[in-house]
Amino acid sequence: MRADGAAATLVRLLDRSVERIGGMAVDGRSFDRDEVARIAGAWDERAYGFFAVVGMRPRLLREPRARGVLRAMAASRRTDRDWMVRTAGAGIEPLIGRRRREPPYHRDFLGRVRPAVLPVDGDALAADYDLPKASVDWLTVERTGGDLRANLALGVPRRYDHEAAQLHLTVDGLRDVWFDSADATGADVRRHGAGLEIRIGAEGLLRGRAAVVLPLDAQWHLSRAGRAVDRITVRKRRPAPDDDPRQWPSGRLWDAASAFREAMRRIHRVRRAEEVGRIPIAELCEVLEGAGSRALAASDGPADDADRAFRILTQRWSSVGPDGPEAGENLPEGAELTLMMYVAETRAVTVNYVDPADGRPQAAKMTWPDRILMGKDGDELTLTEGDPSHF
Repeated sequence: MRADGAAATLVRLLDRSVERIGGMAVDGRSFDRDEVARIAGAWDERAYGFFAVVGMRPRLLREPRARGVLRAMAASRRTDRDWMVRTAGAGIEPLIGRRRREPPYHRDFLGRVRPAVLPVDGDALAADYDLPKASVDWLTVERTGGDLRANLALGVPRRYDHEAAQLHLTVDGLRDVWFDSADATGADVRRHGAGLEIRIGAEGLLRGRAAVVLPLDAQWHLSRAGRAVDRITVRKRRPAPDDDPRQWPSGRLWDAASAFREAMRRIHRVRRAEEVGRIPIAELCEVLEGAGSRALAASDGPADDADRAFRILTQRWSSVGPDGPEAGENLPEGAELTLMMYVAETRAVTVNYVDPADGRPQAAKMTWPDRILMGKDGDELTLTEGDPSHF
């Protein structure tokens, strides 16, 4: 197998993916929940495709098959193409083809125009939605790498139709944060210097480098924005290319692929913040270390040795014990917050933090019936509860 070929690149991408997740799993300060979930989700989706490559005979057939898996992975909406380049190196770019740019609008199966994720335009949002009457459904502030990101869901009445829609806004490069659950009605979106700010209530503030919005609005095609793009939107959303799922692994390869996929699925569960700390990510990555190289070496051995090697790998990848207990309700003294999430309907607050005992990422989930304050003090996220009469 050529060192710079598609199959070798696919193996290297898998090995380095496990290394990356494992490195973050033991250091809560560098733990990036979003990145971990995206990497694990990508390999959950392509696990069988990978093992079909390493089991391909003759070996010459691995290259086109591996190229197909890489291209399908790069085109998937669950995968970050830039992550693939960072992880495997720039040499992967000719193998995965040119970046596939999704149109900002498409038509659904009924022919109605629908938006994808759009840059935030405060004036356009205000024209279609009654932002002064918006209310916070949920808010998350989270560390992502060396940055902060906010995800905000606003329930907001439509100006053009009855009832309400929900706007999902994401603010990257978050510089200023202040949220008071007792002051969560009314919103305003405006430019601020080279960035953007979202005002919530009288004093709430999310100010950052850039923001995007996804309108979850079944009637969006009737909005002013929807009607403006209706005449220029002709295409349906293209399905992502497939890597020919008919060529799946079998026998011991299938068993190993299933064990590997189940491990990645367990890791992927950290997409839910309350699962952080419960999933034994570091232990899973320890047994998955070198998974790509080990699977390739097993496949290239004599038939009897390959069967035994894959049986050992299957047992190894299935050996990690059960998940830990559900997220507790208490924060230890000195815990450094890396995520705060507030859900208005239940008044539930979920946090991720660096465990002061061992430095690993952990989670807690609490229900606070009183006032909740979320903010940022320098580089530290802050969370306070209390009776409104005390403020």
